[in-house]
Amino acid sequence: GDAADPSRDPLLFLRLAEMWDGDSETIDRELMAVEKNSSALFATLKGEGDLDGVSAASVRPRDPGAERTGKRVSAWCSGAVRAEVFDPDDPCPVLATTSPAVLDYLVQDSREAINGLDIDSIKVHEQGCASRAVWQRDFNNTLDDNFEEYPPSWEDRAEDCTCGSLSGRIRLCVFPDGSLNKRFEIPGRQVAVCLVELNS
Repeated sequence: GDAADPSRDPLLFLRLAEMWDGDSETIDRELMAVEKNSSALFATLKGEGDLDGVSAASVRPRDPGAERTGKRVSAWCSGAVRAEVFDPDDPCPVLATTSPAVLDYLVQDSREAINGLDIDSIKVHEQGCASRAVWQRDFNNTLDDNFEEYPPSWEDRAEDCTCGSLSGRIRLCVFPDGSLNKRFEIPGRQVAVCLVELNS
């Protein structure tokens, strides 16, 4: 059979995709090293000295979800359904992704997608951070409201936080029309997809 067809064997397809992603990541790292070395060489030739801090900002890592996006989502959902990951009694399962391409793909194909939450810069607090529990509570309360209301004005604890936390973006879209449920055979009446990206 065709191993690249996720409907035949979703787990095999996902394993092949994982291998492809690993190879792509290795290539990206090597390209960044070449770019950094080239920048340092040109800086030296121009008499600016050897710049250790030269970065390879022009070579951005790829979003693995941008490659064969529909097949990846289909394979993941099919494998999850077979493994009984979804609770049939959950009216709105939440799928999480780190790939903007996956969320864009799903939103593009749904006329009824609702943008339930969009936070461009949110602190990702480390263990032991005094602000972490409060932020988690606020975020969980937002999810518990069934995405019907925007979250209340959250206190800005970022200025007081000294835990060396990361920043990130969270975007959550709800697909209430049932199209994703039918298309990917996901139980429930609607599906929420949450994009989580770390910026630094």
